[in-house]
Amino acid sequence: MDRSCCYIMSFVKIIIMTQEDRETLTWYFYGFNDELNNKSRLMDCTSIQHKAYIIGKRHAFIGDDMPSIDYMTDAETLKIIKDEYQKDYEKAKKDLLQD
Repeated sequence: MDRSCCYIMSFVKIIIMTQEDRETLTWYFYGFNDELNNKSRLMDCTSIQHKAYIIGKRHAFIGDDMPSIDYMTDAETLKIIKDEYQKDYEKAKKDLLQD
């Protein structure tokens, strides 16, 4: 049996993004590009979009020291944004309940 050729199977993970996800990523890239271009932007967005903008600025700032940031997928970026947003929400909720 000739085994000179081999078959490679890859599995593709399909991610379906909502309109909110696309808008959130847009704000992430606004922040990323604004940091690279030393700009700021007036914020007329939702709180999760604001969080995305801040994370985008932070990622642009630390990108030279952590090149893996440049290779993150949209899904990975969204997960970071949503996780940090949720963490902030839980902290604010806890602080309100303690008052």
